Amino acid sequence: MFAATPMLLIGWIPYVGVIGGIWSFVLLILGFRDNNGLSLEKSVIAALLPVVLWWILMVLGLVVVSSFFGALQSLVPEIFK
Repeated sequence: MFAATPMLLIGWIPYVGVIGGIWSFVLLILGFRDNNGLSLEKSVIAALLPVVLWWILMVLGLVVVSSFFGALQSLVPEIFK
């Protein structure tokens, strides 16, 4: 929760919120390092892994949805195309 404080304080201000997000992310990495006794590299990996997995799942979801609509479009008769 300490890492989220900058984002909660200044995250709602347009354009300045980006600084709060970056600051929160840096504090998250430092918190991983200090609380778990990890190296800085492992802390960065621990912080970035959920973000990377989320993006992979979003891309896979878009692929599934687009292929569904592509298959659905092939079922429409030629008269309506």
